[in-house]
Amino acid sequence: MALSGNIGFELFLEKEFANHRFFFGEDQSRYIITLQNHKIDEAMSLLNEKRIQYHNLGKTKGAKLILNEEEISLKELKNLHESWFGNYLSGKEN
Repeated sequence: MALSGNIGFELFLEKEFANHRFFFGEDQSRYIITLQNHKIDEAMSLLNEKRIQYHNLGKTKGAKLILNEEEISLKELKNLHESWFGNYLSGKEN
C-alpha cells in the first residue's frame, strides 16, 4: 500500500506485534485499513459495538516508513523491491 500509494507511515507497535509472524503471517481475517482522522472515532465505535478486535498500528504520513525509530525512505524501499530479483539472479547483494 505504501509503495503503490507513495505514502509513508509510522508504526506504533507493541513488542508482541513487532515480529515477522505479525507482518507476514497468512492468518485468516486480518485486514489493514486506513482512515481519515475525522473517521477514526466512528470506526472504533462500530468495531467495539460489533465486538471486532482491532489494533491501531500507526499513521500514514511523509515519504518514509518508520518502525521503532528505524526508518527507510519510500524511494530506497522501492529500489530494493524492484531490484532484488535481478540482483539475486546475478549474485549481487543489496
